[in-house]
Amino acid sequence: MHLAFPDLYLRDRDPDLRSLVDARLKSQLERAVALLSERRQELDHLTETLVAKGHVIGDEVRALLGGKSMSTESASVKT
Repeated sequence: MHLAFPDLYLRDRDPDLRSLVDARLKSQLERAVALLSERRQELDHLTETLVAKGHVIGDEVRALLGGKSMSTESASVKT
């Protein structure tokens, strides 16, 4: 038994829970990949700026990302 991690024990012993967790993880991975893919050019530009300057501040990040937040632009997390 995973005494330190009871959630892992439950997940290992409950196939229905395992299926739910696996489905949720898969959907959230797909969501993350889609979000990063959509913003690839902006993220590449941000990376280039960071490498060139060594740092960027919040206003620069917002400007480089077109004033959009990475976390609020895509669909909300589905529960």
